Amino acid sequence: MSDTSANNKRNLDEVSFIRPILIVLLVFVHCFTVFNGGWPPFEGYKDCTGYMWFSRTCYSFMLETFIFVSGYVWAYQVIDLQKRSSLGILKKKAERLILPSVVFSLVYWQLFNGDITDLVGGGKIVI
Repeated sequence: MSDTSANNKRNLDEVSFIRPILIVLLVFVHCFTVFNGGWPPFEGYKDCTGYMWFSRTCYSFMLETFIFVSGYVWAYQVIDLQKRSSLGILKKKAERLILPSVVFSLVYWQLFNGDITDLVGGGKIVI
């Protein structure tokens, strides 16, 4: 592999370090959401103030850090790599994120509701 292709494939060590920490915090927030009032209490539920504060503490900086990391990676792609415009990056993200999201949402709707005509306005879709 040549030096130029190695530079274009550079790993952002800062992001590689922060991302697993954020994923673990995301799991903790969802595990303790019932103690924070996000879900209705289940049978045998005992309120725990420590879990509530832990969930709130994890949530307080997790979302902001995800957005900061996204902006950091975006700026790296636009400024440092200088190979795509912002419009090109938006097009690639739409192809990678929005299109699969719509397709799998339609599949999910079909599997669990059985009739997709309510969603698309009367036209039958065979999956």
